[in-house]
Amino acid sequence: MKKLNIPILIVLFMCIVVTLNAGVAGSQTETISLSSLDIYRIEQGWGQGTSNRSVMGQPLTIAGKIFEQGIGTHANSTIPLLLGGKAVELSGLAGLDDESRQRGSVVFKIEADGKEIWNSGLMRFGDEARPFALDVKNVKSLMLLVLDGGDGADWDHADWVDLKITMIDHAKPKLDIPPVEDARSRAAHQWHEGVWCSPRLSVFLQDCCNGQPSHDVFGRGSS
Repeated sequence: MKKLNIPILIVLFMCIVVTLNAGVAGSQTETISLSSLDIYRIEQGWGQGTSNRSVMGQPLTIAGKIFEQGIGTHANSTIPLLLGGKAVELSGLAGLDDESRQRGSVVFKIEADGKEIWNSGLMRFGDEARPFALDVKNVKSLMLLVLDGGDGADWDHADWVDLKITMIDHAKPKLDIPPVEDARSRAAHQWHEGVWCSPRLSVFLQDCCNGQPSHDVFGRGSS
């Protein structure tokens, strides 16, 4: 049996790696802020997802630092993205918004094609925003999750800030969410902390509450 020429195999492997990287480098890239998507359509436990504002409509603020761009949401929330294998990198920071008033605790998670690739660990009021920069080459779908910290979802006002994704070949990230009309017909009403709401509360709030948070409409404090 012929012996394998290890040095030649190493050289061939390096050539393949360089070629693949050159393919991405040679493609036209564009960095897109995910807050530019229709964030109000995402599913979350209270209120509605908001671009460049907290879930209560205030400036995005984590540990005293204000961020101009990002997504304000509330546990438990899901931001499902379709990338079609055309993304390169996902970057940003995550933390509990200061409007949680020293209450609340959350965990941020990011999944790529069903596999967890980043976890913030438990975060509380006053924790500095935790950064991430993730290689998402060839990933077809991403899921950005905010989970309550194990003590319920009250005051779990969570922010994804400076959230950006780099795409190639003029591709754009898309929210993997049914059209609003489908969401209306499929939504089942549920009781949440003393207020009737739906899994896609954002759609109904715009119709019946003039876009106001439910605690303003129903006379409750924030949750």
